[in-house]
Amino acid sequence: MTIQPFFSIVIPTCNRPELLEKNLEACKLITFQDFEIIVSDNYSDPETAEVVKRAEFTKVRYYRTSERLSMPDNFDFAWSYANGKYVVFVGDDDVLLPKTLEETYEIITKHEAQIVIWNSSLFYHEDWKSSGKLHEIPAYGNILELYKTCNTGYLCQIDVNNMIRNYGKFNFLCFPNTHNFCFLKALGDEVVQKTGRLFWPLYPDYTSSLLLLGVANKDKVFWSDHNGSCGGRSFNSNIGSFYVKKHKKRKLRLAEFTEEFKEQDLMPYHPYKLFSFYNGYAAALSLARKVLPREFKSYNYDAQKLVNLIDTEFNSPALNQFVKGENSKKLFEEMQGILDVKPIVLKENKPRFRILMYMFNKIRELLKLVKNCLVAKGPINAVLYNTPSKVQLDISKLGYKDIVKAIENFDKIYQEFAVGKTEGVIVQALQAGIIQKVIVPQVTPIK
Repeated sequence: MTIQPFFSIVIPTCNRPELLEKNLEACKLITFQDFEIIVSDNYSDPETAEVVKRAEFTKVRYYRTSERLSMPDNFDFAWSYANGKYVVFVGDDDVLLPKTLEETYEIITKHEAQIVIWNSSLFYHEDWKSSGKLHEIPAYGNILELYKTCNTGYLCQIDVNNMIRNYGKFNFLCFPNTHNFCFLKALGDEVVQKTGRLFWPLYPDYTSSLLLLGVANKDKVFWSDHNGSCGGRSFNSNIGSFYVKKHKKRKLRLAEFTEEFKEQDLMPYHPYKLFSFYNGYAAALSLARKVLPREFKSYNYDAQKLVNLIDTEFNSPALNQFVKGENSKKLFEEMQGILDVKPIVLKENKPRFRILMYMFNKIRELLKLVKNCLVAKGPINAVLYNTPSKVQLDISKLGYKDIVKAIENFDKIYQEFAVGKTEGVIVQALQAGIIQKVIVPQVTPIK
């Protein structure tokens, strides 16, 4: 009889062996040992299987599809092999930080949590290239992006109803999305039993998150305000490819992405078929309302805001690849007519919140922070981008362990200054009603 592992780490992958190899190496550093890894190979070239073999990691179970599947179908294929009590999906270009499962286990056992969410930093892989003209998007890779408005270390109980309502307003604060949360496997089983599957097009990550929130015990969802993972952007990432330099690459990836769905409806149960970044978010909520009508009958998306956001996509260098189809303008006009809503120019009143002044008040304090955060083999090449909310660091000369140390030290320094305070994202989430209760301290410090 096989003993059930506590966690299943599920890694769907498709022809990105170099990214999968880094991910598996990162998994070897995980401190909590009661887990399995499911690698779901979406009909890749033989090199993917070779990477798994070379890893020589006994916790890995490798499965390969018999044909190329759409992303949601591959995710469902991977899900069918997960045996853990709790499950976390991690893209092959993302990584979990070493202590995340250990800290999450403690939260689960203390609070009987069904869903645990954490923050994620962002890493631009070494193959990354962009025009360098997009706001806050670096032109080259080996860039670590850290966020200054979060990571207080506090544990917060989520108000699930308000989290879903804010999703309908396209406010994704603290929202679970693949590599930044884990969930009770029984919740996923319940979703499959009620709807037929866990992962749906167009966005299998956001759709599954909504469905899991819909069936979860509303008092058992928690957000831990610390870095638990590092999301990745690569030249070959699905969304990341839309930012790269070469337009041929962007068009090719978009064509491949849509081709994977073959004859499937990209937005089932959503009346507006415009292939748009933000319309995809709305489609996820439309689907949830259809397949889980009792759980989602009181939720819907803000039609005016949706039209405004889609209107901005047509003029955005980063997003307009989604809406460049021949019929896009016509579909958008038809959508506006049905909704009886026209785009309007809104002046956003961004909430002013108190951020730790040492992080941005003076240049020398920023440089001191950077110096203290990084334990490096070599010097930082540059501080590329610095605002009150984030900093991007060129870390070309660092190895993965050094990057992990940088993120952990960043969290540690932030938490030392945040004792007794609520800062940044927490303030915004409280104002939006997403956080129900702030629980201090979060977990027992892990040495």
